Amino acid sequence: MVLVAVVAIVGSFLHVGGRQSVLVVAAPVQVGQVITDADLKIVEIAPGAGTSVVSADDEATVVGKPAAVPLVAGQILGPQLVGAAQFPPAGDAVASLSLKSGAFPAGLAVGGHVAVVNPASGNTAAQVLAQDATVTYVGPTDTQGMTVVNLLTDGATAKAISAAPEGLTLFEVPVGGAAG
Repeated sequence: MVLVAVVAIVGSFLHVGGRQSVLVVAAPVQVGQVITDADLKIVEIAPGAGTSVVSADDEATVVGKPAAVPLVAGQILGPQLVGAAQFPPAGDAVASLSLKSGAFPAGLAVGGHVAVVNPASGNTAAQVLAQDATVTYVGPTDTQGMTVVNLLTDGATAKAISAAPEGLTLFEVPVGGAAG
C-alpha cells in the first residue's frame, strides 16, 4: 500500500510540477527547409505558463514539414514555427551579402544585430545603409575567403544593401540599439 501511494505521489508531481520532454532544434534550419530527425533533439524542461511547445511524443507531426521561419540551434520548437513560410514578415526583406574576412565581426551568428556600412573611398564619405539589421544566416567561408551573410531589415533598406557595391562592412550593435 505504501509503495502504491509513493508511486501515485511521484507520478502526480511529475505530471503537475515536473519536467516534460520537448523538441529542440539541434542544427540551424532555413525557412522552407524540410525538418528532419537530425534537425531535432529531445530535452527535458519545466513547463511554463503560456508556452506552446512541441512534445517529444509529437515529433512525427513536425518531421517532414517545412520550417515557417529560420530556426536556430537550441531553440525550443513551437507548433507556430512549422508549416507555411511566415518569413520574412510583411514589409521586411532579406538582403544577402558576400563578405570577405574582416568585413564582419568574428563569431557573427544568427540572431545578431548589425549596422551595415559602405566604407569611405576616394572623395566619397562612409555611408550607413542600415542602423540595425538582424542576421538570419552566416554561411561557411569559401575557398576565396568569402562568407555569405543574410540580413533581415525593412524592404527599402534591403534594396539599398543589395544595390551597394562590394566592400560593405558589418558592425555589431546592441539588441534594439543602433551603432554609435
